[in-house]
Amino acid sequence: MLPPNYDAYQHILTQVQLRMHEKIKANLDTAAAVSKEYFDRKAQTCDPAINNLVLLTNTQKANKIQPNFIGPFIITEVSRVAENIVTINSLDAPGRLQTVSMLHLKPAKEILVTMLTRQ
Repeated sequence: MLPPNYDAYQHILTQVQLRMHEKIKANLDTAAAVSKEYFDRKAQTCDPAINNLVLLTNTQKANKIQPNFIGPFIITEVSRVAENIVTINSLDAPGRLQTVSMLHLKPAKEILVTMLTRQ
């Protein structure tokens, strides 16, 4: 036989559980907003412009001695369909166009630009 106040007890538990779920959802939303704000502050915007010098990530690196980046390359075309797709041309061997993602590129530093202008 059930105690006479079982329905009241069940109602109280349900209300407590609903309040707890609301608190958890609010905390998760707050954490997501803080995480997004942190990411937005740290994220680097990449505006590839034609004729910018870039370095390409060396994906065929076999050992520690090989360089992390190869190049320099010059951006010849920026895709209108996808924002992060560009066409690059090598300065060492012009005429060999490559279509790559901006995720594999790194902007060339000013030192590299000055070295190239001296040659």
